[in-house]
Amino acid sequence: MNFKFIAIITSMFLSTNAVSADEWTDGQTNKAIALALLTAADWGQTRNIARNPSRWHETNPMLGEHPSVSKVDSHFIMSSVVGAVALHSLPSKYRDWALNVGIMIEAGCVANNFNLGIGVKF
Repeated sequence: MNFKFIAIITSMFLSTNAVSADEWTDGQTNKAIALALLTAADWGQTRNIARNPSRWHETNPMLGEHPSVSKVDSHFIMSSVVGAVALHSLPSKYRDWALNVGIMIEAGCVANNFNLGIGVKF
């Protein structure tokens, strides 16, 4: 992935659905904040994994077992931008579903990493 890819994906969303996107509810905003906090924790844990390849390995196939910290940073920046644009462009009922799924996935990853002794370190 690179920034050109993000620009293309972002422009696709902005040129189609985002103009007519539903308003965000207070509940959706709160879920988005929770998802952002969980994603930040996952990011910090993944950076910790990248700095300690002899202790842990990454299980995200997009990153590979032993990514560099810069690859981790690029991945989380790009996926956050694409995810935010996609969430904004979704109709409200699908946005709720996507936020719930995102929270469940991120909470599971963060909890599993904590159980493995992987702390959040930027």
